[in-house]
Amino acid sequence: AASVKKRLSSIVTFAPPVLGLAFRVSAVKGFPNLFVSNTPNPTSTSYVWSATGQVNETVYISQSDPHFPASFPTTLYASVFAAGDQHAIYTIEADVLA
Repeated sequence: AASVKKRLSSIVTFAPPVLGLAFRVSAVKGFPNLFVSNTPNPTSTSYVWSATGQVNETVYISQSDPHFPASFPTTLYASVFAAGDQHAIYTIEADVLA
């Protein structure tokens, strides 16, 4: 599990075949918010996909999404911020939906 007060960033590279992508954050403690982008260091104000407001967050990216990567392998970036001025402890997973 990771612990964060402000941000922890991850870089994930995906290779074909890919029908969709999923990023999951599961809270052990606190309220982590998930932000995903195709550019480095997504923030709560600069991201493409997000999941906020729940204890467990999931971002699903389907082929029909206009921002779905045009080619593979590709790299996406995920950042996790704790809600408010709190700490969060969480696990993060990235999956290919093939």
